[in-house]
Amino acid sequence: MRSEPASAFRASAPANFQFEDPKITPDMTNREKFAVHVNNPACASCHLLFDGIGFAMEQYDPIGQFRTMDKKKVIDPTGTVMLSDTTLTFSSYVDFIDQLSKRPQTFQCVATQYNGYATGRAPVSIGQCEAGAIGKAFADGGYKLDALVAAIVTSPNFALRRY
Repeated sequence: MRSEPASAFRASAPANFQFEDPKITPDMTNREKFAVHVNNPACASCHLLFDGIGFAMEQYDPIGQFRTMDKKKVIDPTGTVMLSDTTLTFSSYVDFIDQLSKRPQTFQCVATQYNGYATGRAPVSIGQCEAGAIGKAFADGGYKLDALVAAIVTSPNFALRRY
């Protein structure tokens, strides 16, 4: 099974990028540091897309322990994430995950990503018809992992995959 290197999905900063280091100081929380990025037009276009997810997770340290303070300041876990059809506004990571778990698009994404992993194909190379059929089978199976695996391994493209 082949997979794309993580660096293949990493976007580079714009060519005209210039960051003023003195604006970031050691006493700043992660949220404060990222606010500096959003105020820089060269950074904002990307950071507005994904910083909210990080803000939601900020109350968890690198090993997953819950915390309420960072750099002796109260952590603000609120944020927004722009989706294709709406903007989610959340008060915490739990609220963010709760809202995502109620969206059918989340499960379609899980099905497509899992299909890509199982077949060794990039998710963008999976046709809408195949993705839709597997997503429907996943939904019809109550969003259970065994229903997803069964839908993938019984799909025509699974038997025709090449390495």
